[in-house]
Amino acid sequence: MSEKGVAPDCLSFKANLQGLCKDKRETESEELLKEMNGKGLATDNNMIVLAHCYVGIVEEALEILRDMAEKGVEPDCFSFKAVLQGLCKYKRKIEAEELLKEMNGKGLATGDNMTVLAQ
Repeated sequence: MSEKGVAPDCLSFKANLQGLCKDKRETESEELLKEMNGKGLATDNNMIVLAHCYVGIVEEALEILRDMAEKGVEPDCFSFKAVLQGLCKYKRKIEAEELLKEMNGKGLATGDNMTVLAQ
């Protein structure tokens, strides 16, 4: 797109990011995520949280989750589940259990989340 003088927008970045994550191209996903953040195009919190977890930047995903709440955007079940899966993927069980307790407290924990934690 850029080669033709058309600046990519948030939707085109998101589509590329989803494709890279789906194809398990972690390095390229992380580079694109950084480029999106640098251009101020990282607006879909759920997608950004999911991408951070997928490429292994779980700390940043947790930070985004906390920032969302501080900015008055209450994280939903999808956001929490993405971080929960990221924590489990990288063997951070204690933090995953704490997050699950937080989800329970907000009425967001489902049997689905328990399955993820048990894996």
